Amino acid sequence: MTYYADLSAYEYTELEDDGEPHMNVGWLAAPHPFPTGPLKDEAIERLAILRANPVNQFRGSHPCDFCVAEFRAQGLIAGPALFTALREAGALGNGEIVIEGPRGWYHAPVLITHYIERHGYLPPTDFVDAVMTAS
Repeated sequence: MTYYADLSAYEYTELEDDGEPHMNVGWLAAPHPFPTGPLKDEAIERLAILRANPVNQFRGSHPCDFCVAEFRAQGLIAGPALFTALREAGALGNGEIVIEGPRGWYHAPVLITHYIERHGYLPPTDFVDAVMTAS
């Protein structure tokens, strides 16, 4: 997965200039540290709903770097066994969640729910607030 710091300017795909800020959230990758902590179940549930309708989908999928390292340490080096383990862990993604908030637009990989549930990632408060008010 491509790494971008939380709330940095979005640049994964080209966007039309709409005059609004577009920010990255949840673009995690090893070895970059990330904030951890509890997140309300309601926020996770809302993200799961948003994840069901991703935008900016691409062919193929991006694996969770952290799970790849974990599974390789268990002997799943590559190939179908590694892919199956990643798929079963919900550690593959191929799109984005885009949410409008008071400070602009937030772009997160669909893997954000996996990062929260499996790795304890805690997204920025502004993003969580936008998730809670997204329609």
